[in-house]
Formats: sequence, C-alpha cells, structure tokens
Amino acid sequence: MWALNAAMKNLSDHLSFNFHRPALFGKKGMAVATSAGAGEKNVAKYLKTVLGQWGVNGAVVATRNAKEEALLPSWKQAEKTRRAAERFYRQLASGRLIAPSLRSIAAHNAFRSMALSKSAAYERDAEFWRQDGYRDRAYPVKAGVKYAAGALVIAVARFTTKIIEKKLLARK
Repeated sequence: MWALNAAMKNLSDHLSFNFHRPALFGKKGMAVATSAGAGEKNVAKYLKTVLGQWGVNGAVVATRNAKEEALLPSWKQAEKTRRAAERFYRQLASGRLIAPSLRSIAAHNAFRSMALSKSAAYERDAEFWRQDGYRDRAYPVKAGVKYAAGALVIAVARFTTKIIEKKLLARK
C-alpha cells in the first residue's frame, strides 16, 4: 500500500542503529522495489534514503511495476531495469566514490556531533565513530565545497549539544 511491506519495514527498523553508526561508509548498494500496481517509486525513494544514511555510497534503485509492464512493451521495462543494473555495475567496476549529497553531509555531521558529546547516552555511538576514525573527518568521502556546509552543521550541532548537556548536568 504505497510503502514498504511489513517484513522489510521490520528489517529497516531493526537496523536503524545504522543511522547513528553508519557501518556501510564507502560500500555500494542497489535496491529493487516491485509492485503489482503502484507505490514502488515511493519505496525505492525511501530505500535509497535509508541506504544513504547508513553510509552506502551512491545507492542505485530500480523499480518494477506489473501493471505498467502489462501496458508497456516488455523490452521497454527490461531496458529500464538493464540501465539501473548497468549504472550499479559501473559504480562497482570504477571503484570510485561518489560525492555525497548536502543532506548526507548534514546528517553525518549531526550524528558526528552526538558522538563527540560527553553524554553517556551516546557512548556506543562515540566508540564506533572513534574506532573507525569518522569522528575527526567532516565526511569519509571527498565532498568538495560541501565540506563547508558540513563544518557549519557540526558547529551548530556542537553548540546546541553543549547547551543541552549543561542543562542536563544542572538538573542532577
């Protein structure tokens, strides 16, 4: 019904800790969303966002729609899928990393800020970021000018985190 099925949503929720500890930095990924009638594009967009926030570099998505396939020539749908598979293959074969979106850099630096805080609530996150060296880098993939935006996000997040920590310590 225009969204992930229950099993996939359950898996996504179960792995949601990866938003705080994106263990898939630099990895490649592809998701295929299918539907008998509609909604596969919404699911593909959601999966691409989730994979990106987990650290997947340049996630590729493909969609298949049985109703659309019945109306279109089979070669046209096959061509669409083939193009997505080729795009994914080229990414794998090149070994190059794709510059992240501004949104990815902002999210990375917001979670990085939490990992840099002294709050006990983020100890496991902080350990992940420390051990993998992500804590000290604006983003683990070259991002060009977007680094400036990342620096701004972390400055604001660090400032906000310090204020919250002071208020929490004052309550104790």
